[in-house]
Amino acid sequence: MRVLVPVVRVNDSLLLAPSLEKCPLFALYEFERSGFRLIEIIAGGDEGFSALREVVESKQPDVVVVLGTARSDKLEGLGVRIYRSRELEVENALKELGGAL
Repeated sequence: MRVLVPVVRVNDSLLLAPSLEKCPLFALYEFERSGFRLIEIIAGGDEGFSALREVVESKQPDVVVVLGTARSDKLEGLGVRIYRSRELEVENALKELGGAL
């Protein structure tokens, strides 16, 4: 399963982006039996939601993990499953998702 996470980098940590409209990076992960493996980090640019749409269309993730408070109404129209996490750190959000599968 491929998982896309809109992220921001803070020091050496990846955190879930608070806004999908202003997301500088996207992290693409592959879910494996032993956990999640980072496949690539993709630059988001300044295009707002169109950058997210382009990444979803080109990478075709099964799930997009978003921060629970992030607006995702435009994302819902792309036909991808959305997982709302309460965790801010990507690693913890992925563990939360893994427990929900």
